[in-house]
Amino acid sequence: MEKNISLAQFSNYKTGGAADYFVNAGNLEEIKSALAWAKKNNQKIFVLGGGTNILFPDEGFRGLVIKISNSDFSFDNTSLRAGAGITVSDLISACLEKELTGLEWAGGLPGTLGGAIRGNAGCFGGEIKDIVESVVAINHQGEVLKFNNQDCRFSYRHSLFKEEKLIVAEAVLNLKKDLPREKIAEIAQSRIDYRIKYQPLDWPNCGSVFKNCPVEKVLPQVVEQFKNIIKTDPFPVIPTAALIHEAGLKGHTIGGAQVSTKHPNFIINIGNATSADMGHTYRKLLCIAFDMAVLRAHLDDKFPRFVYHDGVFESLDDRKKEILLTVIHRYADLGIQPVITLIDSDLPAREDPDDSVFDDSEIVLTLHDENEQGRLFKMRAW
Repeated sequence: MEKNISLAQFSNYKTGGAADYFVNAGNLEEIKSALAWAKKNNQKIFVLGGGTNILFPDEGFRGLVIKISNSDFSFDNTSLRAGAGITVSDLISACLEKELTGLEWAGGLPGTLGGAIRGNAGCFGGEIKDIVESVVAINHQGEVLKFNNQDCRFSYRHSLFKEEKLIVAEAVLNLKKDLPREKIAEIAQSRIDYRIKYQPLDWPNCGSVFKNCPVEKVLPQVVEQFKNIIKTDPFPVIPTAALIHEAGLKGHTIGGAQVSTKHPNFIINIGNATSADMGHTYRKLLCIAFDMAVLRAHLDDKFPRFVYHDGVFESLDDRKKEILLTVIHRYADLGIQPVITLIDSDLPAREDPDDSVFDDSEIVLTLHDENEQGRLFKMRAW
């Protein structure tokens, strides 16, 4: 157990403050022991994998960070049992030595096996769920549980382990022996070469920031606009990088954080960035790129795409103005100037039409008329 350990060294962004307590857990018993210590000492816990998909706060973490470091693996014919702490690149190398296929699509994929399973990592048409036979996980009470593939509830960049407080400890992967070593190496290397060519790997980054947009969830007008770049990954999607490019945000910089000019779905640390810089850049991408490129087809032509509240008020009655001002003032109390986007003018009624829903960066408010039709305002800030 270590104290006051900088977390920046464990994040690919190279940002973040210190953790009060830190421990490397190299096996099941050490994970269970760390959980028991945290419970006994009333400490919050954070489970860390490879640090390739995490933004630590600048103020650090008040509690215990448990880094999953178990990296042992063994083969049984075409079955591979591996600890969650092993890197994906080491797994690919091991599979290559045994002439086994199933992971070559992941050439150059950063991170650990545990992280890949938790987020159902995928690229180039492959996903980790396709080869997972079973997973051993530990809940926060220290109980060891086993899940088969179906139990894991894999979906697009998602799994059961994101939904519940479960720590992936190890997994069994089903592989195949159907290609010669040279061909497996060629496929894996081609994926690495692609990443080097198209991704900003020479800067600290945590890979793609946003998932790609499934075509089935995007408006027909937007699908038509981007029809020539739709790809399958593993189903038809519009690359989010194209949406960010369309919004004109390539190269946009806040502090030391920049939207990559090489691949705009990457936020890179161009020097001495803080986690706050990264977070502000992320939220600005979320606000502008998605509202402009995806949601803009919802907008009524007579309204501008982005308007501050004074430009919207003319179309509202006094009651609606009061409701909207109340929400805006909540932002103002935090020193934030919201941007209001008019999304749609023909929405179904809500159970509580004047309810506002908050998260870290967004307020959603629907104002209804006497016919229970609504005008939805989204307010985001950075």
